[in-house]
Amino acid sequence: MIEVNSKLKRALRFNALFSSICALALLMAADWWTAQFGLPASMYVIAGGVGLLLFAANLIWVSSSERQKKVKILGIIASDWGYVIGAVAALLLAASFMTAIAMAFLGFTALVVTIAAEWQRRAAFSTAEN
Repeated sequence: MIEVNSKLKRALRFNALFSSICALALLMAADWWTAQFGLPASMYVIAGGVGLLLFAANLIWVSSSERQKKVKILGIIASDWGYVIGAVAALLLAASFMTAIAMAFLGFTALVVTIAAEWQRRAAFSTAEN
């Protein structure tokens, strides 16, 4: 078990806030984002937005506990890194289908999620804190 200390709470809640903002941006303009990403249907953007909201809710739930299983925290961090890897892969492999706005969105969100993942890792696994 890992203590959900104040640093980890802040990191998880930051991640939840950022995920929620991204989700709302995607959901409020799903057709526009669909065009920006060059996708065939808006259901992909909508599914991404809903998935982000569910992820954010999970982050809030985890941050509200005093202790969490190590695997739960590692799963969140791995999910974040999975997004970063996927975003970079999309930029490398599908940039020709996207507008500059979509590429900037992916690059910016990958950067912020990288920061969140490392912040969460340090807060959860720092020997000075735990």
